[in-house]
Amino acid sequence: MNNLNRFIAVIIVSLAFVMASSCRLSMEQSQAQKKLFIECETLPAKTAYHVNIDNELLIEGLKIVAEYPDGTTKDVTEYCECDGFDSSMVTENQVITVCYEEEGELYTTEFSISVYTELDHIEIEVESETEGKLVISRGDDLDRSKIKVRAIYDDNSEKLVSGWTVVDFDSSIPGYDQEFVVEYTEGDNTKKTVICVDVMYKFYDAPEYLPAGTDGTIGSNGSYVYFGDYPQSQKLEDVEIDESVSVEVGSNTYYLGSDAYYYFSVTKGAETSWYKVEPLKWRILTDSYNGTTHKLLLAEKVYTTGVPYSKDILVKNIDDNGTQRTFTSNNYEYSDIRAYINSDFKNNVFSVAAQKFILATEVNNGASSGNASADLPVDPKYAASNTTDMMFLLSIGDVSNSNYGFGAPDTEGGRQKFATDYAKKIGAAINTNFSSATWWWLRSPIGESNGKATAYGVNSSGTLDTTAHGVNNATPGIVPAIVIK
Repeated sequence: MNNLNRFIAVIIVSLAFVMASSCRLSMEQSQAQKKLFIECETLPAKTAYHVNIDNELLIEGLKIVAEYPDGTTKDVTEYCECDGFDSSMVTENQVITVCYEEEGELYTTEFSISVYTELDHIEIEVESETEGKLVISRGDDLDRSKIKVRAIYDDNSEKLVSGWTVVDFDSSIPGYDQEFVVEYTEGDNTKKTVICVDVMYKFYDAPEYLPAGTDGTIGSNGSYVYFGDYPQSQKLEDVEIDESVSVEVGSNTYYLGSDAYYYFSVTKGAETSWYKVEPLKWRILTDSYNGTTHKLLLAEKVYTTGVPYSKDILVKNIDDNGTQRTFTSNNYEYSDIRAYINSDFKNNVFSVAAQKFILATEVNNGASSGNASADLPVDPKYAASNTTDMMFLLSIGDVSNSNYGFGAPDTEGGRQKFATDYAKKIGAAINTNFSSATWWWLRSPIGESNGKATAYGVNSSGTLDTTAHGVNNATPGIVPAIVIK
């Protein structure tokens, strides 16, 4: 082939290639014009499905739009099919595929739904050494670390949850199997169950101040404290005593009752009676005793008796450093009642821990402890030396002191006292003419009567008693006072 022929051949091949390429491009452009895409313009009205209950996909409200290359659009919803729906498993993001076919071509888009489960109930698991039951002491909070709350859902799934609460929880009253409501909320769904708690009696080893408005011997205007523990109310018939569980306070042994309180027994003859150990209630006479920030408290009730002011003698001799000294038996310093409340009674009421809150106090036993303005004197002849005591009786001057909240001597004056069941059992005298109130001792001596030393007291009516009472009487109430920090 000559050069001319070769040149012509090259030109022909090149033209053929160009024509073929142009044809292929034309075909591709033609096919591209047929391409489109679809999108979800509006989601269905329902996008959340209840597991195993909502078993059909609802597409009401769904709008699928096809958009063509030339910018035109068309609603193709009725020609679409949806795939991927499964309500058997909980999920927050289940993808639903929307399929649309046109001229043999398949086009897809997607939207998401959720499959949810509802809280059905909650269950409690307790980690304790008492067969799955919580045991706490009076006044304590629940130990949340020992409590597991499990949420159970309607697909039988479950999980441990936090954020639960115990409704109206109050551990101030001891008792077995106390039921409290546990509550857990998810969204608008709240479920409740009950937790059983044994609330055991806890001794009042520190002063617990009662809220303002608490009622007492001077009404709700007074301030009151729970402090110390002692037998008081008689046991109810349905309470059983477990004598295998006991605790000792001072010389008293207390046994656990079936109501989670402790009890103390008194045997007279062939009869044994049981009395519930309860906190002693005190009235705050002043919170600035003798110019300090210390508080003077007076027992609200007659908690004990059975000990005379002193034995039935007018004069007793005290060996003071080898020197024989003579005192009348209404001398408070050497009285039996002072010895009793500062030893046996104090140790039986207050634990070692509780006694740390009580201050040793100098007690004025001189003639100035009387109330001259009310004609209630203390004769210097019978006055005693000052003493330093943890517990003491009030003087005739104390109980007529309006700064302590007491009224006039000839009125009830916030002085009327009532004996507990236990105090009555051990001999406290009551006066049925005055609502079964009790006469109680003061520390101030009066003088002598019929050869016997005498001392002041408070009548069962609450008025101050100026009648000479022999100090050998063991039936009046004993109402001690203390000073605390």
